[in-house]
Parts: sequence; C-alpha cells; structure tokens
Amino acid sequence: MEKSSLTPIQQAILAALEAQGEKAKYSETILAKKIRSDAKIETKKKAMIALADLEKVLAYEEENNSAHYSLTMNSANDLLIEKSDAAKPLSPEAHQRRLRSEKSMTIFTNKDVR
Repeated sequence: MEKSSLTPIQQAILAALEAQGEKAKYSETILAKKIRSDAKIETKKKAMIALADLEKVLAYEEENNSAHYSLTMNSANDLLIEKSDAAKPLSPEAHQRRLRSEKSMTIFTNKDVR
C-alpha cells in the first residue's frame, strides 16, 4: 500500500501517529488533538477518529514500517492504541460497539483537513 492511497484524513492520522514517536500507549483523543492542532481546526473540539480510517492507517504502518499496534476500547468507547510485538485488532464485539457509537459522535472527515 502506498501513502498516496491514503485519504487526506488518513494521512493526518498517520502524521499524528508518527508524532507520538516511541510512546507505547495512548488514546485516540491524543491523536485527535494533534490532528486539530496540525490542521488548525478551531471547531470540532470533541471530534474523534473513525475506526475504519484508523484501521487503514494501522494496516499501512504495519505493511510499510513494520510497526505493530494493538487496539482496545474502554467503557466509554474510546480507542486505546498500543505499540506491540504483533498486531491485535479489536474484538468483533468491541468493533461493532464502536461502529454503533460512531453514529452519535462527531467524526473527523477529509473536508476537515484540506
């Protein structure tokens, strides 16, 4: 997969992910804050990252940079991202729960980062 195959929001997520450096574990809130800062977004203070976009970026990272990530979700349906020895996606139940909760969330879109 080439970087050009990523959408603008996915490229912003990738940049935010790479900005974390060697940090081992962080929440999607940290990535969202970095995206808002880099794109100079004044609104959408509580916007989150779509699971589909994050999963595509993590797949890109694993394919191109040999970095592996584990995804977990807390009780508030916030994603936690952790560098790990092997990739570990969300459980099917957590995946469905997150997708259902995204219907009521404000999600970053490609229009936000152009």
